[in-house]
Amino acid sequence: MHSSLASALAVAIDNDVIEIVDSATYLTAAEIVFQNPVVRKLTIRAAAGQRPCLSFYTAAGLQTASSLRIRSPLESLEINGLLLSGGPVEIESNVKQFNLLGCTLDPRSATSGWSLRASDSDLNHQAVYLVCRSITGGLRIGAGIDRLIVADSIVDQQGSIAIGELPFIVSPPAPALVLSPPESNLPSTPTTSNVLQLERVTVLGRIECDVLQASECLLNDLAVVDAQQSGCIRFSRWERGSILPRRFQCVPTEAQARDCPPNRRCLPAQFNSLRFGRPDYAQLGAMRQPEILSASESGAEVGAFASELNQIRLANLQVKLREFMPVSLTAVVVAET
Repeated sequence: MHSSLASALAVAIDNDVIEIVDSATYLTAAEIVFQNPVVRKLTIRAAAGQRPCLSFYTAAGLQTASSLRIRSPLESLEINGLLLSGGPVEIESNVKQFNLLGCTLDPRSATSGWSLRASDSDLNHQAVYLVCRSITGGLRIGAGIDRLIVADSIVDQQGSIAIGELPFIVSPPAPALVLSPPESNLPSTPTTSNVLQLERVTVLGRIECDVLQASECLLNDLAVVDAQQSGCIRFSRWERGSILPRRFQCVPTEAQARDCPPNRRCLPAQFNSLRFGRPDYAQLGAMRQPEILSASESGAEVGAFASELNQIRLANLQVKLREFMPVSLTAVVVAET
């Protein structure tokens, strides 16, 4: 019905579903700005079995300032099954519920430092953002996002902040008033309490957040958490030197962290490749690091591929091979991506 996403968004109505029905690459030389106060719920998705690519680059090959720029408030926004390359997704309004499902926000084009930025700073909004089964560059959230949930995903902003909060902007103080009774004990600046919840996530870059709840994750760089009395990190690999809440069954253990040389990383993750686009991108080496490959609650690897249970399946295969192989023959398992 429409030749481009921009033309479909221009006539969108409330509760609309915009579906891209093929796996073509759509080249766009300018950012798409959505500003329609009539629309409160919107879904942008790929058709079943399709994987469209939206490319936001100018004729000179430069990426646009953003790919999608959301300026009108929404009750819910869902982006499902798309690959976006070029400028980042910028959410400048209050989106109460945002879902990014099965998407790729090209981390190679996240030269600004993020693939998704939500600049909502109103503490009263208490929005919830979900990133699931996706690959993204850096994520930046404002104080208006009460909870950011990332599950079964890769967040790749190597050498920089992969997940972080935008600075809180304090409005200029109002003229002094005579109050009765005195209210000098009230805080002058609102406090934020963003909760970052990670479930089976590989994070390539630093983390800065208020509250962290992490399970079966691979944190490949430092994480700095402000509220260390809240939250928990469990069955995960963490980077020595991080400031974390309480840990449970994590790698490295306290003893391993003490025994590692102070000038070296402790049990660093060894990846087959950290170059986005390769078939073995962000996959752990199959025959190395037994501590990380068995650190999850089920005894499998941690990170974005934890739910695949690769190490458990490999161990089961080896048991069957030893049981059924003829005497004096040994099977060799070759991992293939």
